[in-house]
Amino acid sequence: MKGLLDNASFQRSLSEALPESMSPKRMVRVVLSSFQVNPKLYDCSPESVLVSMMRAAAMGLEPDGMLGQGYLVPYWNGKLKRLDCQFIPGYRGLVKLARNSGEVADVWARVVFEKDFFEYELGLDETLKHKPNDNVADPGEMLYAYAVARFKDGERKFEVMNRREILKIRDANPNTTTKEGVLYGPWKDHPGEMWKKTAVRRLAKLLPLSVEASERVEAEFRPESTFSAVVDTAEPRRLEENNEEMVDRVRGDREETVDVDFIRREFAKAKTMLQVDAIRKRLLEAAEELEHDDTREDFKIEVNESAKVAGENIK
Repeated sequence: MKGLLDNASFQRSLSEALPESMSPKRMVRVVLSSFQVNPKLYDCSPESVLVSMMRAAAMGLEPDGMLGQGYLVPYWNGKLKRLDCQFIPGYRGLVKLARNSGEVADVWARVVFEKDFFEYELGLDETLKHKPNDNVADPGEMLYAYAVARFKDGERKFEVMNRREILKIRDANPNTTTKEGVLYGPWKDHPGEMWKKTAVRRLAKLLPLSVEASERVEAEFRPESTFSAVVDTAEPRRLEENNEEMVDRVRGDREETVDVDFIRREFAKAKTMLQVDAIRKRLLEAAEELEHDDTREDFKIEVNESAKVAGENIK
């Protein structure tokens, strides 16, 4: 696979598709890193891997499965009877695409539970109010998800989706279930994150995304009869969910602090040195989201120290 990615002709095509801030060599390294995380990608058809890379390059997203910009995922192509690779933009990728437009300052999403206070009004004077109920052990069922975009001129746009709408989209996509029709993957294990991602996708239709980005976002949720269940993608999907939580914990809407317990809990999950290195990389890259220099440096110091301790424990 590396020889194919290093092909001079492909490198030229990749260079033409990539933005100036990304080099072909970096994109190849990112892709090879994804192969190490999910070895099933080695079984995918080479042409589908190259097409997925070009799609990611056209949107300026790195399919590393680390920062949540996008993912290379193996799917069984029922029509051609083989494994194919697909590029799937992640939650953070959608946010980056919106910010890259130059008009959007920020995008975020939330889930509304049964015991939360929530109300919204549409029309000439649109409003949205959400007060999570943090004082109960069981917040109840998820009822809504909403996504908000704040533009640089101060304007805000939001989209609210109710339970019925979200489940309809989930059930319409055959890639959320196995061939036996059993729900699996993040829709089963991390439904809240998938609700938020679905709301952001709906909001993306109102944002100034490029034609390629808009088409790819739409295609991600469009049922494809030629593709059936995802094969062995639990690990990259867990990376997506964990990383979105990670960036939220690092940035969030709260005052910037170094959450030492959170950092140590992340490294406690590592069973091998490869996992320690991957967690360290994700945390250090997520730390770049912090605005204050002092907090950023303290965070990095704690990450490096925790990584060292985790590595010694494994050895």
